[in-house]
Amino acid sequence: MSDKVAWGVFKGLFAFFILLPIGGCIAMIILGGGLASFENAREQAQRNAAMEASNVVFNANDARNAELENKRRHEEGLFYATNQHLLQQAALEQEEALRIEKQKQAETLFEYRKQRALKGSASASFDLGLMLLHGEGTETNAELGLKYIRIAANGGYGSAIEFLKNQKN
Repeated sequence: MSDKVAWGVFKGLFAFFILLPIGGCIAMIILGGGLASFENAREQAQRNAAMEASNVVFNANDARNAELENKRRHEEGLFYATNQHLLQQAALEQEEALRIEKQKQAETLFEYRKQRALKGSASASFDLGLMLLHGEGTETNAELGLKYIRIAANGGYGSAIEFLKNQKN
């Protein structure tokens, strides 16, 4: 057997039994290019190992980032829910404040109309009577409300006269 053939057989057996389990690509490179190719293949294997290690780090970072993103979304959801609760609470408080203000205005208007009605204003008597009927600015008092509406009708106030006609029907 010639040296070239022996060397070829040796390389083939070496590649098949030693290098093939490590990586078929490296064996093929050695068969094709000798020692220089072996060095290149070793460097490539090291780069591949380094890339694989960095992929593990990236995957760990991805998992951590995903965990942080989930936590952020959860906190954002809680923040949103808290803000919604605070907004609803503020809206209820504002609504209550408006109701109180409206009630105060109605009470003030009631007192103003009462003073005018006592001075003989037919329109104020009619408006005061309606406020008493509906409990605006005061407690509901149908009897007293109708009394003021009759006073307004007796004073010739058209809306009061029309109201009393409609009450009879």
